[in-house]
Amino acid sequence: APFFAGRWRGNPSFSLPMNLSRIVCISVLLASGTIAWSQATPPAAPAPAAPTAPEALNKQAEAEALQSAALAAFTEGKYQEALSKVDSIKAMVSRPFDALTFIEGACHFNLNDYAKAIATFEFYIQTFPTGENINAVKMGLWRAQIVGGDAEKGVAVIKEVVASAPELK
Repeated sequence: APFFAGRWRGNPSFSLPMNLSRIVCISVLLASGTIAWSQATPPAAPAPAAPTAPEALNKQAEAEALQSAALAAFTEGKYQEALSKVDSIKAMVSRPFDALTFIEGACHFNLNDYAKAIATFEFYIQTFPTGENINAVKMGLWRAQIVGGDAEKGVAVIKEVVASAPELK
């Protein structure tokens, strides 16, 4: 069975770090440049038109729908489909966020694309060193390194996990 399959439900240690919908909404609003809760002062010089509030809300709704679809596809074991949804969300936002990066790495791992899983997990560790999924990511990195990468690096990663989170032994 895939390492990450089915761990989203019934196992609180693999629950999403925050309301993923809230993260996607905030990211879309930040990326759109529209602040939905206040009126911005018009720029002094003409600038390219920012999306209007309805456009930002449409992007928000689209991102929420994609996020739900990505999570559903991941949970159902449709990893390629989940990756497609993750890529669509990443194209809509300007910054990565941990839940989607975790799902992306887990999908690559479960598709046996260990090189991409390793790269994504390493990106997660660099970008979100205290993220809520950090230990799960490190466990995925360990397994990906053992199976498809550098076994010595994998052993170093698992030693680090055990030292920092002995409950995962």
